[in-house]
Amino acid sequence: MKKLVVSLVSYNSNILEISKVLTFVKKIKNIKVKVYIFDNANQKSLFKFCKKNKYNYFESKENVGFGNGHNYNIRRTIKDNPLYLILNPDIYLKANDVISCINLLIKKRKFGLLSPKLVNTDGTTQLICRSIPSIFNFFSRFFFNHDNFSIKIHQKIDTFKKKKYITNVPFIHGACYFIKPEVIKKVGSYDDNFFLYVEDLDWYRRISEKFDTVYFKSLNVTHVHNRSSHKSLKIFIIHLKSILYYYSKWGIIFDKKRKLINKKFLKKFN
Repeated sequence: MKKLVVSLVSYNSNILEISKVLTFVKKIKNIKVKVYIFDNANQKSLFKFCKKNKYNYFESKENVGFGNGHNYNIRRTIKDNPLYLILNPDIYLKANDVISCINLLIKKRKFGLLSPKLVNTDGTTQLICRSIPSIFNFFSRFFFNHDNFSIKIHQKIDTFKKKKYITNVPFIHGACYFIKPEVIKKVGSYDDNFFLYVEDLDWYRRISEKFDTVYFKSLNVTHVHNRSSHKSLKIFIIHLKSILYYYSKWGIIFDKKRKLINKKFLKKFN
C-alpha cells in the first residue's frame, strides 16, 4: 500500500480553516495517509484539534521557521519511505486531486516533484510558474508584485492547451509540493538557514538538478494566498534577509545556470 505523509507548519493558524484543508485525508482510500503538523506558536487549540483527529502534533518552544518545521516532520518519517505532500495550511485539495497527483508523480521514475495548478477563490490562475529570478526580477516582484519574465512563462504554458502537465518549469512556488522520498534522501530537505520565504526556490533548484519536476496544469486547486510580507515590517525584514541569503548562496552575477535554465525552458515553446 502506498504511504503519504501530509506535512503542515502552523503559526497561529485558523483551526477551522485547517480542518477544512484536511478534509480530504479521511476520504482517501488505498493509500495510508498520516498528517504531521509542526506548531511554531504553541497553540493549545491546535493541539486539541490534532489529538481529536489523531494527527501527529509537535510543538516548538520558539518559532523556528517554515522550512525547519517541515524538516522536523520529514526527519520523523523518512525511514518509512512515504510520499510527501508539503502543504500550506490554506490549500484546498480534494481526495481525487491527491490521488491524481500521486499517480502522475509515480508514473515515471525520473519524476521527483509535482505541483498542481493553484487558483484564487475567484477561479483566476496564480502565477506559481516562474523564472529563476535575477535580483532585478526578485525586487520587482517583492516591491511591486510584478515579474514580466514569469508572466511570459505562464503565458507560454497556457498556450499549450492539449498538455495536461508541463515538465521542468524553472521554478514552481512551494505552496503544494508532492515529493518522492528518494528525492529527499538524495538532495536533502529545506536549507535550515532560511527562516521564512525563498526556501522553496532554493529547494526546488536543488531538486530540479537531479530530477524532473512536474506542473500539473490540468488540475485546479484553490489557494487562499496572504502576502504577509507587505503587511508587517518584521516579516518584510525576514523576507529581505532570505533574499540576501539566497543570493549569497547561489550568486548574483555568477549564477550562470539561471539564464541557461530559463532559456532552455522557453525554447520548448518555439
